Amino acid sequence: MTKGPERFLHENTRGWWRYERSIPTDLRAAFGGLAKWRKSLGTDSRKEALRQKRELDALTEQLFSDARKALATQTAFAAHGPVIRQTLSEMLPDLAIGDELVSTLEGLKVLKAVNRHADRSLIGAVSL
Repeated sequence: MTKGPERFLHENTRGWWRYERSIPTDLRAAFGGLAKWRKSLGTDSRKEALRQKRELDALTEQLFSDARKALATQTAFAAHGPVIRQTLSEMLPDLAIGDELVSTLEGLKVLKAVNRHADRSLIGAVSL
């Protein structure tokens, strides 16, 4: 593996540069099972390849970070979904609590809005 400024850069036999980065094993499911992420830099200039590499390093780190967060959220939903569903069913008996409501981010947004509405209702009832 190349170290230093050319780490993740590869020059083909015709002198064109590409960016190539291994996807961490724990994140491969989030990237469709791919082991490596490759992008042609469309240049034969080392200087331009290094410039693009800096941008791609930041982008790749952000992608990996976002994928880790998404996988952690997915794992948390899988582990806590039944408890969340039961608790919500008890707290909000008139609201249909389905799997999609508990296991998606959109569902969390709906629950947050419902919770805010319920809190306002309680505050209104107390202030009367």
